[in-house]
Amino acid sequence: MSGSNQLDCRHRSRGIWLVKVPKYLSTKWIQSAGKPEIGRIRVVKPQSPGGKTEVKFCLSNRDDDDDDDEDGGGGDSTSTDVPLEHQFVTGGVSFQAMTAICEDTSNCEDPLNDIGRLSVIGRVVQKAECRPPPSKKYMKMKINHIENVSRPEKLIKTMERAEVKFKPSNQGIIEDRTKRVEKNIRLSRDDLRNLLFQAFEKHQYYRLVDLAKITQQPPNFLKDVLCDIAQYNTMPPHRYTWELKPEYRHYKESSMEQQSSP
Repeated sequence: MSGSNQLDCRHRSRGIWLVKVPKYLSTKWIQSAGKPEIGRIRVVKPQSPGGKTEVKFCLSNRDDDDDDDEDGGGGDSTSTDVPLEHQFVTGGVSFQAMTAICEDTSNCEDPLNDIGRLSVIGRVVQKAECRPPPSKKYMKMKINHIENVSRPEKLIKTMERAEVKFKPSNQGIIEDRTKRVEKNIRLSRDDLRNLLFQAFEKHQYYRLVDLAKITQQPPNFLKDVLCDIAQYNTMPPHRYTWELKPEYRHYKESSMEQQSSP
């Protein structure tokens, strides 16, 4: 392996613990990153020779105070009701060989696709499960969490009477419809032919959309009348344009190419 895929094994002999923690506790650890102290491990040795060593994790009171200050004293109940003391239920790893590997993507151009610098941070020598105490504070926190998750995002509110904040007016719509009707009044076929002849006196070639703007007529009706007096060009150089049929032209054939389209 070469480049960024090299594995740093300098700390392969360092012993570490693999601890399973509740989700709310891991979230609190992530939020407390960068603080001088998050909590402490308390190891209570057995008083009797046959007793078992008791391991507890205690959250720092200073960490809770900081959270209350940041939340303004009215933060989420999940963060304020987190138990301060958790018990570690330990277990051995005599029949397993586990190693923790860390990836550093700070120097990668594309952290999502590129492989960062890999390093071994230690060898797992102890497994443990972090369990919250069966206290009223923990049960209150779980009840608040279940209520927040079960709460619907949208609520239905019954209104006793409708509140009209504005009165819509259709005056503008009526005026717009009147203008549209006046604009699109269909002409007779003879009147439309006269308009088309006047347009072709100025230019020899027209597109259908240009003639529709000039005559203010529906394209289907305009095309039907055009088929009587004009022909559609399908070959270059005047492709997709209309021009008068030869029997309606008043210009010479030699001057046809000299006239320009709009």
